[in-house]
Amino acid sequence: MAPITENAAAEQYAKVRIETAPHKTAIYILHEKCLHLVSKAFFYADARRANLDRAQNILVQLQSALAAGRDDPVSQGLFFTYDYCYRLLERGDVADIRNARLLLERLCTTFRTLLTRP
Repeated sequence: MAPITENAAAEQYAKVRIETAPHKTAIYILHEKCLHLVSKAFFYADARRANLDRAQNILVQLQSALAAGRDDPVSQGLFFTYDYCYRLLERGDVADIRNARLLLERLCTTFRTLLTRP
């Protein structure tokens, strides 16, 4: 049996953390991870496309979680916000990545606030 690498162990931990978290916490974790990947893409050009692709995958997951509630105006707004971020990341230039990063920072802050409310 091959030894488990540190990176593989970290990825497995992150996956289990999301799968076992309460729904609100999982949504926040996904936003946090997406922001982390976009920040890495912004600051480190060497793996930019790989980080953007992973962030886009998270945005698709968040959109699919909203698919059931698309009649709700808040869900619709979030759905289109995620789509906008996806498109910015698809272009991949630094200005678009910066704009997506700023938007994701705001979403992360909002979801963190909602998570800590009683």
